[in-house]
Amino acid sequence: MSYCGKIKPVIDNQTEYRSHSYTSSTFNKVLSPFHFIRLKTAMCILLGRSASLISKAFQLSRTFTASHKLTSNVYYTKKHEWIKVDGDVGIVGISEYAEQKLGDIVYVELPVVGDTFSVNDQCAVVESVKAVSEIYSPASGTILEVNNDVTKNTKIINKSPLDEGWFFKLRLSDLSQIKDLLSEESYNEFLTSES
Repeated sequence: MSYCGKIKPVIDNQTEYRSHSYTSSTFNKVLSPFHFIRLKTAMCILLGRSASLISKAFQLSRTFTASHKLTSNVYYTKKHEWIKVDGDVGIVGISEYAEQKLGDIVYVELPVVGDTFSVNDQCAVVESVKAVSEIYSPASGTILEVNNDVTKNTKIINKSPLDEGWFFKLRLSDLSQIKDLLSEESYNEFLTSES
């Protein structure tokens, strides 16, 4: 059995940790495998437990996180929009990846309540210090509500693109279109393949 005093994390600066990342809902930060090693070591020291017991606990937490993601009702497009589906209503915004690529967002133009869009229609515009980007509807439907907070304070999108930084709510006219979108896992694989 290996104990905490004998754990020495080895870091290879040449290795990229893109294939696995885990989200801590408490801190809402993405942790790399290296962070788990550091956290595990600290827990061993504090708790005086063996590394193998701590490893089992981390494995269980990783399994729970992965299964939680698979049951998510959030879907993505290859153009980096997301839609959170609740019945026949979808909440739409841009992904964290898109937000990071855009940088500081300075202007947002949203659709008007009552507007109708087909899947892949341009429905909004985001302007950042780097570029102007069109936002495309991930599904067909009618605009029910827009998030005026993001037009008044565009920094909300940079701070919380997957939560408070949503753009609009859409009454979905064809729920079967959702199956053509990417799950969170598939979207992350797509991002990895693009880089």
